[in-house]
Amino acid sequence: MVERDFYGTKSITCEGELAFLLDSVQEPSEFHDVSPRAFLETLIAKHNNQMAKDGAHNKRFTVGQVTVTDPNDSLYRYTNWETTLDAITDKLVKRLGGFLRVRHVGEIRYLDYLAESDNTNTQVIEFGENLLDYTDTLLAEDIATRVIPLGKRLETSSIAALEEYTTIKSVNGGKTYVESPSAIQNFGIVTKTVSFENVSVPANLKKKAEKYLKDSQFADVTLTLTAVDLHLVHADMEAMKIGDRIRVISPPHGMDRFFPLTELTIALDHPESSTVVLGTEVKAGLSERSISEKKELVERIERLPTQSDTLRLAKDNATALITAATTGHVVTRKNEILIMDTADKNTAKKVWRWNVNGLGYSKTGYNGYYGTAITMNGAIVADYITTGTLNADLIRAGTLKDRAGNISWNMSTGALSAKRLSVDSPNFKLTTYGHLTAKGADIDGSIVASSGDTKVRLGYGKLSIYYQNKELGLVGGNGFAGSNTIAGLNFDLERTGDYMTWAAQPTGGGSYEMVWTYARSSFGNFSGGMLNAGCDIDMHYNRLRNVSWPDGAINGAFHFVKINAMSSDGTVASWSNGCRMRFKNGILIEATF
Repeated sequence: MVERDFYGTKSITCEGELAFLLDSVQEPSEFHDVSPRAFLETLIAKHNNQMAKDGAHNKRFTVGQVTVTDPNDSLYRYTNWETTLDAITDKLVKRLGGFLRVRHVGEIRYLDYLAESDNTNTQVIEFGENLLDYTDTLLAEDIATRVIPLGKRLETSSIAALEEYTTIKSVNGGKTYVESPSAIQNFGIVTKTVSFENVSVPANLKKKAEKYLKDSQFADVTLTLTAVDLHLVHADMEAMKIGDRIRVISPPHGMDRFFPLTELTIALDHPESSTVVLGTEVKAGLSERSISEKKELVERIERLPTQSDTLRLAKDNATALITAATTGHVVTRKNEILIMDTADKNTAKKVWRWNVNGLGYSKTGYNGYYGTAITMNGAIVADYITTGTLNADLIRAGTLKDRAGNISWNMSTGALSAKRLSVDSPNFKLTTYGHLTAKGADIDGSIVASSGDTKVRLGYGKLSIYYQNKELGLVGGNGFAGSNTIAGLNFDLERTGDYMTWAAQPTGGGSYEMVWTYARSSFGNFSGGMLNAGCDIDMHYNRLRNVSWPDGAINGAFHFVKINAMSSDGTVASWSNGCRMRFKNGILIEATF
């Protein structure tokens, strides 16, 4: 854009190639279980489809290096008509960190998404040399000029009520702290306790405290510097570029650390007035980080990408990282080969080290920590291993988990936790919906089948029935009171149950009818404490013994004369003497006539 004022002075505003991404939009889409690289590739593919392929208006990109990772590699994102640049910035950079970089290799325009710079600039910004002016976001109360490092918690403590930690007193002349004399001159003594909970060796603890004083405590500082880019004076020196890691040395602040170059302003007519901004944006507070992390967890659904996709993306990313390397220093020493981001092993942060004992990578300098390594004893040390097929005689592990967190197997305790699990074998099957089929089972304990407030429990020699969360009764084996030789099958009604019944559904369907019911108390037309019949009883000519009638019954014999025939005049013509009927409990048990 060109602007001209009243005096004819022109102001020209230019924009970088990242602005090409403002010329395309992302239609409404939903993305599940994608890695940062896969999501970026999809957005760029949609952008490219809206751009001319050749000619002066070619605004297409090719995804290059992607070093930003997601803890689960399983993003859940939406797009909804925003520009491609807004989508990338909001859904990747703001949530996962890192920065975007455009670079050219031949005719190809690459878009890199980097967690941190892959180039350490050989220039150094040093107080009293090329550093002309300096401002920072560091508040006086944030800086520490004296640090008391606390290491691993000790098993015993000299004060019973307090916990005691490893200190540097034994390797620091009896002092428990380290300090920066130059920083004390400017800020006075500002003491801070810093915890390194995994460090148990005092000498190592002291090294970490010294590094914290001059490096780590400035991790979130943003510097605005007026510094001379020595490349403008000496063409053979490396020019400062956005994204470079720049070493800043400022003894008055006790500072000696690398910062990323995030902003560069060049005064064309006065190069000595050029300014650079180093460091990250103002750090997010605890609540802001917590909200961001919670939102990310809510958005993440736990479905796993296919193995082939995971492997392909890993190969693509490895290829992009390796083939895009344009900086670095190869140093051959007597007993090893070093590949570093600076030529000096004392200042290098990213180091590949190869010697007779193995090959390793450190991102904290020459002396390690080497978190990625292949050693001479056959061990491979890595945070992530991506492979198509893994063959092994033995795998030792603490806990095995899938990427989405759906299944977890603790190898130490044998505990298996799964949101959905299926097993399929000839004699045993378990579906993901919980349906179990087995040819046999020996269970030490009980089996419970439930639906709402209705439950059946089978175990401990009985079948218990629950309704409305009350145990109503059970079926099981039991003995007879007073005898240890008599045993039988019991149908028991618990005191919480009101009745037990045999019921039948009519042939035509409908509600079940109670045909033989014991009622604990009277209700409806059922008598309490009795067995109520709801149908006829066919005794099949079997006897009904020891019957007692509710209104009483007679016992005894009834003697009578039986009339055999009558005359026409109304007199008895013939009869039989000695006839008798005998009753017991109101029932006729004998008759003679």
